[in-house]
Amino acid sequence: IATNGITVGRDLDMEGLTCGADKCSTSLFVGDEYNFIYEMDLISGAITKEWDLTSIVNVDRADKGIEAITFASTTGYFYAGIQD
Repeated sequence: IATNGITVGRDLDMEGLTCGADKCSTSLFVGDEYNFIYEMDLISGAITKEWDLTSIVNVDRADKGIEAITFASTTGYFYAGIQD
C-alpha cells in the first residue's frame, strides 16, 4: 500500500480514499474492496488502524464489498458504499 514497501499482509484493492477529522494533515483512510478500512499515516506510510467490515457488509463474495468511502465532518461518521 505504501511506496516504501509496507504491506498489510493481504491482497488490497483500494476503492476509495478519504480524509478524517484531521483533514488529511496526518492520516488518510482507505476503503478496500475486501471489506477493510485502513488508516494510513501519511508520514511513515504505515497502517495505524484497520477495521474489518466483513460481518456487517453481508455480501456473498469477498470481491463485492466497499466501493466508496467518505467522512462527514458534521456527524463524525465514516460512510461506505457497498457493492451488492
